[in-house]
Amino acid sequence: MKKTIETAWVGSKTFETTIGDHKIILDTTIENGGQGKGPSPLPLLMSSYAGCMGIDIIAILTKKGIIVNDFKIITEGVINDEDPHYYKEINAIFQLKGKDIPISVVESAVENSAEKYCGISATLKKAVNINTKVELINI
Repeated sequence: MKKTIETAWVGSKTFETTIGDHKIILDTTIENGGQGKGPSPLPLLMSSYAGCMGIDIIAILTKKGIIVNDFKIITEGVINDEDPHYYKEINAIFQLKGKDIPISVVESAVENSAEKYCGISATLKKAVNINTKVELINI
């Protein structure tokens, strides 16, 4: 299976990528010579990881009949100091709010997403140390 995404230069250090019917502006910070019109690619990669994992986890928990009232994924990337800059480590905290959510079920959902379902995780874990933590807030 092949997927094609078009990314076009729109001036300065700004690019526009089209994914299906969605457009995303990619840029770099003003300090790095960009205009700050959109996220730079490296943080967007970490955001893609969080989104991929989150989609899987919600699907797994919903299938098990678990009601989640709120869900946040906080990611922190450790980047090397020299060029090319890349993530050496990603730490992800999965924060869920709900009533009587079993932590073991959430931890299993995180593991299943990371190991079986999330393509971003599968790609990143070949080169990056990824640490995960689950935090439950009982309401």
